[in-house]
Amino acid sequence: MPPFDFDVDVLRQSFALVVDRNEDVVRRFFAHLFDRYPSTVELFGGRTPNKKHHRMLARALIVFVEHLDHDEWLGEQLDLLGARHVDYGVEDHMYDWVGECLILAFSEAAAELWTQEAEDAWRLAYDTIRRMVLQGTFRRRLELASKRSAEIAGVEPVTLRWDERG
Repeated sequence: MPPFDFDVDVLRQSFALVVDRNEDVVRRFFAHLFDRYPSTVELFGGRTPNKKHHRMLARALIVFVEHLDHDEWLGEQLDLLGARHVDYGVEDHMYDWVGECLILAFSEAAAELWTQEAEDAWRLAYDTIRRMVLQGTFRRRLELASKRSAEIAGVEPVTLRWDERG
């Protein structure tokens, strides 16, 4: 896998700024997501996410930023994240919504200290993240289709492993 093409320093500095200035950035993200895209509430059983969901997203963001320079590991984790979210009912186009609302929440949290450089860096990074996640969604959908086809045909399904994907 080629190295990710985003500015790690700008991402880390701007993320630290966001977290330092406003610990409630995850709440802002979910508020924007549900306000702009009400259908996403159904992914949480028709209720707004609880503290567990907030902690999970906050932790995922921290881990992502901590591992920006570990391309292979990060790629694997994003692939797995995408595969898991297929089972939650997340549709591919929703990842665009997530990026939009996440970057908006970041910019609001940083307020006047948010720069165009940070905005551009996060947009590029999120596009990379989204593509890696979508690879995982594609793989998971292939696995599910293989299982369904195998059940119909009465044969063993094919399972894709990380080292078989390109």
